[in-house]
Amino acid sequence: MALAPDRQIRVWEDHQHEHLFRVHCSAINVDTLHASQRNCASGQIRFADMRVSPHVVERTARDVAEDPRDLMVLILLLEGEAIYGQAGKWLTLRAGDIIALRSDIPFLGSYPHPVRQMVMTLPVADFTAHCGREITGPERAVFAQLGARTVRWLIEHGTAWLDQAGELSHQTLHDHGAGLVAAVFGPRASARSLRQAPHFLAAQSWIADRLSDPNLNVAQIASALHITPRHLNRIFAREGLSVTRVIEDRRLSMAQHLLQDPHQNYMSIAEVAYACGFSDQALFSRKFRKHFDRSPSETRRNGHPGKEGARKE
Repeated sequence: MALAPDRQIRVWEDHQHEHLFRVHCSAINVDTLHASQRNCASGQIRFADMRVSPHVVERTARDVAEDPRDLMVLILLLEGEAIYGQAGKWLTLRAGDIIALRSDIPFLGSYPHPVRQMVMTLPVADFTAHCGREITGPERAVFAQLGARTVRWLIEHGTAWLDQAGELSHQTLHDHGAGLVAAVFGPRASARSLRQAPHFLAAQSWIADRLSDPNLNVAQIASALHITPRHLNRIFAREGLSVTRVIEDRRLSMAQHLLQDPHQNYMSIAEVAYACGFSDQALFSRKFRKHFDRSPSETRRNGHPGKEGARKE
């Protein structure tokens, strides 16, 4: 037996609360709400691909108070149109646009037509760290800035994340999310840099998938992307990064995760080092201590690093 219209909406609201955060919905010009959604999650990062009939979605002040979530919400609109308002600012979205919202501030979104969108949520602190600045209200990157290649890359990889939901590592989703934030909303973002985002994001993906290869280097990555090493270095430099530094940071973060995971206790420190692309255990230990202010063995004993994510120069 079909659910009553009000019950359909309640089920959808409960689904959003479980997978993202609490919102309230209402259908537009129809009696029933038709919706489907695919989800994947890793740590505090959530990703969803949803299709919904015309509707209004609202996160009220009461929702914020009773369901506090300190998250940034990134919405890539694939089909349809939307109007979003938050903190007194209203923005119109069309297919190919991305909007960033905060979950700790009430917002309202209206979808007058059937919509398909991809949604990623991540902690505000992570977003701010990768973006290089704090966002206090809605911000938008339009399709004309992003370019067709960037949007296509996002759709292809978003779909792949959902297809691999059961096998997707936290590091992979975190790294790709960080790359997206830096490329689209970082202080160096521009029309030119956004059109180069596919190379930046593809390089991040290539690195994340091959961290265990001790021979991973700039030339190998550039060759895989069919660009020159010099061009690859320039793309990363525009984001305030270097390819070699990113490789090392990702390897150390991967090692940190393995050392903190109780299911990986069977691995020796040397095995962790080799699994993360370090061919010399002593060199790995020195770099790990410099990065986290704590040795690998101390991290394993205590279950957490010293200065997480902070690199000492």
